[in-house]
This record gives sequence, structure tokens and C-alpha cells, in this order.
Amino acid sequence: MAILSSTFGQTVEPFEDGNDEGRDGAFRGVWRDELAEQDLAGAFVIQAKHSSADKTISLSNLASELPKIADLHRRGLCDNYVLMTNCRVTGESNAAIVKAIRALGVTDVRVWARTWIEDKLSNSPELRRKVPRVYGLGDLSEILDDRRRQQASAILHALGSSTATFVSTAPYRAALDALDRHRAVVLLGGPTVGKSVIAQMLALGAVDAGGMDVIKATSASEFLEAWNPGNPNRMYWVDDVFGELSAEPSLLDAWSRNMAALLAARAQGNRFVFTSRDYIYREAVQRLKESNVRFWDNARIEVVVSDLTAAERQMILYNHMKLGSQSLDFRSRIKPHLAHVSSLRSFTPGLAYRLGNARFTQLLDPSDRFAVTSFFNDPTAYLDEVIGQLNARDKAAIALLFAAGSELHLPIQDSARARALVVDLGSTLESVPPALESLDGTFVKSEKFPVGATYTFAHPTIREAANRFLQSGVATVASIVRATPFPDLVGQIDLRHPDAIPHKERGRHLIVGEVEGPSVIQAALRHLSGAKGFDGWRAKSDLLELLARRASPDARALFVATGAEYVSEWAKTVVHSRSARRLFGLLQKEQSLPEEARAVALSQLVDAARDLRSSAWTTTEWLTEAEVTEIREEVEGALQYPDDLLQGLSDSYDVESNPDSYLEDYWSTVDELREIFADDEEIVARVNSYESRLEVVTAEVNLMSQYAPWDDDEDHRRDEMKDLQSGESTRSIFDDVDE
Repeated sequence: MAILSSTFGQTVEPFEDGNDEGRDGAFRGVWRDELAEQDLAGAFVIQAKHSSADKTISLSNLASELPKIADLHRRGLCDNYVLMTNCRVTGESNAAIVKAIRALGVTDVRVWARTWIEDKLSNSPELRRKVPRVYGLGDLSEILDDRRRQQASAILHALGSSTATFVSTAPYRAALDALDRHRAVVLLGGPTVGKSVIAQMLALGAVDAGGMDVIKATSASEFLEAWNPGNPNRMYWVDDVFGELSAEPSLLDAWSRNMAALLAARAQGNRFVFTSRDYIYREAVQRLKESNVRFWDNARIEVVVSDLTAAERQMILYNHMKLGSQSLDFRSRIKPHLAHVSSLRSFTPGLAYRLGNARFTQLLDPSDRFAVTSFFNDPTAYLDEVIGQLNARDKAAIALLFAAGSELHLPIQDSARARALVVDLGSTLESVPPALESLDGTFVKSEKFPVGATYTFAHPTIREAANRFLQSGVATVASIVRATPFPDLVGQIDLRHPDAIPHKERGRHLIVGEVEGPSVIQAALRHLSGAKGFDGWRAKSDLLELLARRASPDARALFVATGAEYVSEWAKTVVHSRSARRLFGLLQKEQSLPEEARAVALSQLVDAARDLRSSAWTTTEWLTEAEVTEIREEVEGALQYPDDLLQGLSDSYDVESNPDSYLEDYWSTVDELREIFADDEEIVARVNSYESRLEVVTAEVNLMSQYAPWDDDEDHRRDEMKDLQSGESTRSIFDDVDE
């Protein structure tokens, strides 16, 4: 359809496979054939003839179509007929086909065979961008220059077979549209729905159609390091932008602090592609400032598998089965169940890929409809079982990758701790590289360099399965803790007793528990004592999250006893950090909160409340009733004299900074104050007066501002695509899956 719309310059109506009356597509209008210098008008019928085999098509192959064409012409639906095919067509066959169809009364006939389609694609980067699976089917050197070919080849290596199996779905087209409109797109969805593959396809299109450099970053700091204001023709691609398994405060804070740089880079012409699990994004939005949320929301595209049409689901599954690594026997035995599988609510492109990959189906009976259905309905249990069946060498490689923070560099640095972990699993350190090589493309993925390589898990769900595998007792928790560097360990562990972990949080982190808690605390203090700059800041942020949300009272008490200075540092962040306020509440309840740190935190809350910059004091559990009353009186007094409070705000404004961000704390507090004092009409009146004065200051700041952000259009969402017309199917897309 992308080729047809590009050729005819208008919308072509598609018809779903089945009772299409001899039409795969149609439109009515005028088309200018530039090659023949001829205008064709009226009703056009487009019929596609596809074959997975390399064959030549002739008039005999169209015998069943001729009566349909005659009927369509009689009904006024076919003045012009276009046959598209990926088969070869000889000159003699072309002439015979044209003559036979014209004899039915059709005015003009076009036969567009494989060479015509290939020419169209090779001459149109924009068309390839709309149908990106062609990148995996041909020779890149024929369509790309050397620099772009090298970048595209690197992306294709990361994609593996995903390029050739990719189907251009509504979410992909919406993402392409959002990227063109806003120069940024955030792909949201659950596990295995295809977010990363869509991102990779967008990157391929940017290299080809836009000649852009693609920068793969993992954090705001990596984006800043790569950003070159002198090169506005780059695409920055960030998977799991806010965290892989949960929202990571250090990542959120970093993107918030560097939002001005991100907006400036986008305004220059750079593009951004982000991915995130939907539940992580929702958690992140609750923690981000309103002005930052606007950027992410305007670029948001949700990848919802339930919105895929039946034809899209079937094509995705067909491609993975036909082009995957399954044997002919496996495909033949599973063929009767494929249509059913594609209609399951639990169907996702990622699971379709696994079904087509023999490494993931070693325990599956393809003839058993119930077993095949369970493969989709209960993928966690099946994946756990598959990993459990791996040999000791492969299990050790997966465990070491997990211990390395899900990114393992080769050659491996020999250490007693790493060696002890793999020995614990019945293998050797020397066996890890060949094991990773054998797992590449299934359980892990790689990036190769002239010397060495970097391995990561192929998908977050496999990392989660590795977590469950390690928790099953195959290796001691102590060996895992010892083998993992603290920066990699801190985000992967839980220091609570298993019974204290809520059910919905189980499986996300490795349960270290209370026994190994002291070892983790000691590792934390050793690391913090030497960490500097961004690394130190991130380690403190991740540790704060661990202590506030995934630690036992004993672990917190031990840390306070040996690292009180860090608690005092966190006291300075309580105004904006929910995790810091949560930690202080827990420490107060557990009678472990140092008085000095408490005094600093209280001072921070009072100052922010007095300046009307924050209402965090209303949700701070560790404040006494007397302290809350005192802060409340401070706020009431401040509202009496709004001019004194706002005096100097205009003079202090940096004219090149974002005015919305500059005043956001003040504005966000206004509505919160109305809620706090809703029962006091006099105070609400003061709040209204303060708001009026704040509006004056805002106008002054806006007049002074020289800030030039990208002008976001309103978030134009594509309407949900309607299901294609359907009828009683006489054919199945899976008919030749075992040929």
C-alpha cells in the first residue's frame, strides 16, 4: 500500500485477504503515468500476486481472476487494472495478460513485476522508510553511500532477523508521523510488543532518507556527551529511557536537569526516539515536573497489540515462522494452529519471534494446540523452563551477564569473584565467551568491535527470567553479590525479607535478603568513598531508592550507623525528592533518623514553604503536629504580603532559560494551596491575590525571555485505524508456511 500511495499520489483503499472479489486495493480518480506521458482516469483495481517461491507468472496463473475482472468492469468498478507481483514476468507473458484483460472491456492494464517494485524502492529513500523490512532483503551497497551503509549495517546486525520479518503496522506509521511532526517520539507498551524494533526501524529510515547519524545512548549524560551543536543532523535513540524494570530516580532526575539541552538539540533539527514500558512511563510522569511532562506526552505513541488488525497479526506471525529457524516438520505440525494463535489476546510480536526460533521451542510440541496456546498465555513459565534446560556453560554465561549489570564486555576481566560465580554454576570463566556466542541472537545480543565485544540481554523479559533463575538457588546469593560491582548491583537487588515484598513487586529484583544486607551496605560505602562527579551522584541516587523502597529496617539502621554523612546530604533534597521524604519517614518510624539530618531536612521544608515554592510539608510523615502547625502559620503569613515574596523574581531571571521551568515551582504550589486551605475563605482569597501577582511576574518574565524552544504542535494523534473490510476467507496466509 505504501508503494501504491506513493505511485498514485492518493489514498488507495485496501481490502483484506479473503472475499475481496478480485481486488486487493482500489481507488477512483486520475493518475498521470509520467513514463508513458498518459493520463488514466476512472475506477482503478489493484490486485497483488505474491509468492514465497522464486517463480515466473503467466496468463494461466490469472485464470481464476478473469471472471472477477469482467464482473467488476460490468459493475463500473474497473476501468483500469493494475497487477502487482513479486514474481518475474516475461515480455511475452506481459503482452498476453494485457491483451486478455483488455478483451474484457478494461481500458488500460499495467503489470508491475519484481523489477518495477525493486526500482521503485531503490530510487525512493522515503518509500523504504515506510516499508523498512526491505533493508533486510537486499544489498545495502546498492542504495546507500559508504558512511550510511556502515551505520545501517550496524543497526541491522543489532536487529538480526527482525528487519526481514518486520510488518509496517499502525503504531509504526504513527511513530513515523510523530517523528516528522515533533522530531521526537516516545514508544510505550508492555514487554515484547515490539517497541525496540520500531525504534530500530526509525533509526534505519533516518540513516537512509535523512542521511542522519544515529547515536545510541542509555542516559541523559551519554546524550550530552554526544551532542554536537554544530551537527544538527543526528538521531538520538534511547531504549528504556526511565529504567528497564522500574522508574529509576537517577535517570528521571538527569533527564529533568538536562531538558533545556534536549529541547535545544531538537530545535536545531536533531531527532529523538525513546522507548519505555508503559507502567514505568506512568510512574515516571508522576515524578516529573509539569513542563517536562509536556515534552514526553506530546511525543507519546502507545504500541498496543490489541489494536493490530487481524491481517497485521497474521503477517507478523507468518514472517517469523517462514523466516525463522524452525524445521519444515515443525512448521508443518504447527500450521493448523497459527490462525488461532494470531488471534490470542496474549499475542505479541516478541512472542511470535520466539515461536519462530528453535532455541525457544525445544520443549514445545507443535502439534498440541493447548501447548502452543500456553506458549503465549503463560510465556513466563515457559521461558523459565527453557532457561532451566540450558547446559551449565550457558547458564553460567547468563548468570555472569546478570552480575555484570546486564552488560558484559569481552575480553572478560579475570577476577576471583567472577570465577567463583561461574564455578558455582558448574562452568569455567574460559567457557563464557563461546557460550555467549552460541546464545547470541536468542537470549543475548552483541555489539562487536575490532577488539572484543559487548553483550547484553536480548530483551528485558530474559533478564527477568535470569533473575528468577538465580533466585531458584542455582548459585549462592553471596557469590552473586561478590561478583557484581556495586553500581550494577544496587539497581538489581532487594534487601527485604521475601515475605515483606508485595506480590506485584516480586520478580523485578534479585532478593538478597537480610543475610547479605551487611555485605551490600559495606560495598555501598566503599564505592561512595571513591565515586566522583556523575558516577557518585548516580550511585547516591540509586542507593537512596534502594534504602527507601527495597530495604529492611536493619539494613537502613546499619547504613545510618556507618554512613550518616550521606543521610545529611539527602536531607538537602527532601523538597523535591519523594524518595528522600519516604526514607526519612521510615527512619523516623524506626527511630534511626539522625537529629542533625532531621534538622537540615526540616529547615529545607520550612524555607520552601515560606517562599511558597513547595507544599511537600503536607505529605511529609515525619513532621510532628507542632511542626506542621508552625509551617502552616508561616505560609499564611507569607500570603499576606505577596509583593514582598515575589520581589526580585523578574530581576533574577536568566533571559536564555525556560520561563516555564523558572516559575513552575511557584505555579504548581498555587492549586495545592487552594486545596490545603479550602475550608478557610480568607486564606483562599489571599491565594487568589497571590496568583494575580504571580501572573504579572510571569508576564514580565515572558517579555524578557529570549528562550526559543521548539514549537510543539498540538499532539495530533492518528485516528485508530479501522479494521480492513473482511469476508469469508477462502485462503489462509499460512497455506505455504511449511513450503
